Amino acid sequence: MSIKNITITNVRIVDNKEKQKIITFFDDIITKWLTDRNNEWFCINDLLDFGIEQHKDWNGTPLQVLRDNYINSGKTEEQAHTQAGKDAGKLLKETVHLRQENFDTKKNYYRYYKKI
Repeated sequence: MSIKNITITNVRIVDNKEKQKIITFFDDIITKWLTDRNNEWFCINDLLDFGIEQHKDWNGTPLQVLRDNYINSGKTEEQAHTQAGKDAGKLLKETVHLRQENFDTKKNYYRYYKKI
């Protein structure tokens, strides 16, 4: 299925400035991924493993604000981690949707993308 046919869900926990930082962060990693692995499917974990050494440690990345905002709203560490991961996936989907290339997508446990 083409990414252009997928519904984009807004992430409300971050303001537009922080959202743009996350989209730029993902866009940079996607560009690197496509340079090295143009014909391979990828999901959020693939990109984070590829883009930052330990994807569970978001410190120092634009993604940290997602987790921090949930902690500040009273969520537990586990709840914040789970919800921030879902929001990161939504922002990755939006990032892929905004790119000029066409992508296929499929949903397993994670959503996967592949440039076509």
